[in-house]
Amino acid sequence: MKRFIASTLLLFASLAQAADPALERQVMDLLNAYEAGPTAQELQALGTGVDEILRTVATDDHRVVAERARALVCLGWFPTDENHALLSARAQDASQPSILRRKAVAAIATGWPTAASAELTPLFADTDVQLRIALVNAFARLPAESARPVLETRLAAESNDAVRKALQDALK
Repeated sequence: MKRFIASTLLLFASLAQAADPALERQVMDLLNAYEAGPTAQELQALGTGVDEILRTVATDDHRVVAERARALVCLGWFPTDENHALLSARAQDASQPSILRRKAVAAIATGWPTAASAELTPLFADTDVQLRIALVNAFARLPAESARPVLETRLAAESNDAVRKALQDALK
């Protein structure tokens, strides 16, 4: 799995070297907003190539984690197979910073809501409490028919009080 993740990330990095510098500046200006990140409409209005830049930012370990996290969230607004592969790899990789995994989970729920339940459910077994809370929040945005049974099952198994509270709130 690690070899797959590494090769996928190298592929994304090599593809991104062809990005338009002016477009990259526009994307980075939006990503680096002080308080609020960009909206889907702002990024989509910039045209083609935005998700390529977002993938580059998300996979660049030399960038600030906050930039990488925002880029991951934004990839959910560009539901392509490439973006899904990157987000899935990031969400499942326990060696990644927790915030990156949490943002990848949120983006998967945004961009692939019909597939997200089956894909994300196994992550509830992770020991990272914040990741499990992020999963609950992501499931709360999914269609109820796929999310509710997972949340109910998880509530019965969850031992952490903070996650249990998030689950109870999501089920209301």
